[in-house]
Amino acid sequence: MYLTRFGSILTPDWGTPSLQDIAYTLSKIIRYNGASRVDISVAAHSILTYELAKYNNEHIRIQLLCLLHDAAESAIGDVPSPFKNDGLKETEKKIWLRILNSFGVEPPKDEEQTVVDFYDKQCLRIEAHVLGAGGHGFEDIVPLPTVANEIETFKSNLANKDYDWGLLFERLVRQSLSIYHEGPV
Repeated sequence: MYLTRFGSILTPDWGTPSLQDIAYTLSKIIRYNGASRVDISVAAHSILTYELAKYNNEHIRIQLLCLLHDAAESAIGDVPSPFKNDGLKETEKKIWLRILNSFGVEPPKDEEQTVVDFYDKQCLRIEAHVLGAGGHGFEDIVPLPTVANEIETFKSNLANKDYDWGLLFERLVRQSLSIYHEGPV
């Protein structure tokens, strides 16, 4: 794990995790503290968020930001939002900005962040409704019917314990970065 190679995230000289480190760690962190019928890794959640943006023909930058939106959790873990205090939120943001910078990606503008947050919340609704994750407050929300096939594929991949979400996450980030750095799409 990269924390042993780079020191503490609380020190100014802390390095930035590699894409491999991020992908591997996110594939091992289970969302909702495991309180769901199906284990969903942060990598799987990030991929579904990316897929929703891609399905809706968002610009590659938005797709990439969706894919990387929880990358800082590779260092701090997946702490449920209600339990994140201001200090943790600030640390998470600093780590995320450091990760984006290491990939040559500018921080999102406010309107871009709003779009990323929308897809993150849509993903949360899908996870809660279809996969029994997260639990409270989203039971009556039906996910977009247009992504039903993608959700079924997602569910079957989650059921396959040998599915390598980290490898897929890494591949999608590499592809997206390549397209993003080539220019407007």
